[in-house]
Amino acid sequence: MKEHLGVFDTYIGKGARQLSWDVGLNPDLNESKAKTSNITKRLIDRHKETVEHLEDGIEGRLMVKSVNLNKKGKSKQNTVLEVIDFLSWVETGWKDSAIMRCLGETTYLFMVYGENKEGDTFFLGPLLWKPSDEEVQGLNSYWKMVTDILTEGVQMWEATWGKEIITKNNLPGSEGAQDGAYKTKSEQQERRHAPSRRTDNHQTGALVERKIRERYRRTTLRDSKG
Repeated sequence: MKEHLGVFDTYIGKGARQLSWDVGLNPDLNESKAKTSNITKRLIDRHKETVEHLEDGIEGRLMVKSVNLNKKGKSKQNTVLEVIDFLSWVETGWKDSAIMRCLGETTYLFMVYGENKEGDTFFLGPLLWKPSDEEVQGLNSYWKMVTDILTEGVQMWEATWGKEIITKNNLPGSEGAQDGAYKTKSEQQERRHAPSRRTDNHQTGALVERKIRERYRRTTLRDSKG
């Protein structure tokens, strides 16, 4: 399957502005946080035949995700593979769990972007990845922990975060981030009134980010073009 990914080689090393021009986007209008997602969508649309070949060669579903790495090669955002419904989480067993659906039944095509010393974004390349059975089963203890918290009831409290008051909870959060913290008022209200609608998926995201760093840790960021 990986031989099909060669169609993306011509884009490797190109900066976001050049890529925008290449795929028919005005780079001056494609400067939001979604710029790499916009580019990825155009690239996938351009190479539909390649994506179809990939889909034919896998079991389950294929999902395309844009991933942005900073200058140190770490993900700039938490990698969320799927928004989780907590009510469904507690009503399903491990074999039918969201983790099994996200990882056990899905192959991911990550379109990975890096950042050079000047802060310019460029395309590092594609990464096709499906976790091994061992990696998926390794998340069983995490699933049990979250299930226990949800069954017993999520604990929520207000805390000071700088000059702001945030709402926190005892669900596991992303490494280096405020556990369950939502900094804006609207996010606090959403969490307060609908705690069963979202999760950070931090264990699955950490697994993804580790695989991406392993793939691109030797990439020289100064080699970006345009």
